[in-house]
Amino acid sequence: MHTLSDTMVRILKTLPLLKRVSPESLEVLAAYMQVFRVREGEEIIRWGRRAETLYITISGDYLMAFPDGSAFTLHGSGEVIGMNAMLNQGRYTARALALTDGSLMALYRSGRDRMLEEHPRFADRIHRSIQAYLHQRQAKKNSGRIFVEEDFSRGRKDA
Repeated sequence: MHTLSDTMVRILKTLPLLKRVSPESLEVLAAYMQVFRVREGEEIIRWGRRAETLYITISGDYLMAFPDGSAFTLHGSGEVIGMNAMLNQGRYTARALALTDGSLMALYRSGRDRMLEEHPRFADRIHRSIQAYLHQRQAKKNSGRIFVEEDFSRGRKDA
């Protein structure tokens, strides 16, 4: 396995959302993601824009700001930005800014759609897990009890 893929899988393993997903499935997910660098001050997402991309932090610090004036920061690897892109809710509900230079993994809508088509059992579980995660994050709780319950690699059409 390529070193970058190893890093991506290692970060994906840290996400409470993917806690019980097998290493093989994490490798599948990582294959649909792309890595890119951001610079300090760069806007990652803007509220009101169409939610097209889910981001997972590899490095850096990020500000999540909301139209109601609330905000919080994300630091280091394994943080999620732009989760509405996985929920087909249409628009981002926050603004994300890079506070430092950093790196992100991105799951673009086209990759997400291919992944969910190729692994249909994963679609419903990830949708429910993301909604629960968003609710928990909005409530500023960190119980770590939200995760995908089954390995989505077993839900392949050809299986």
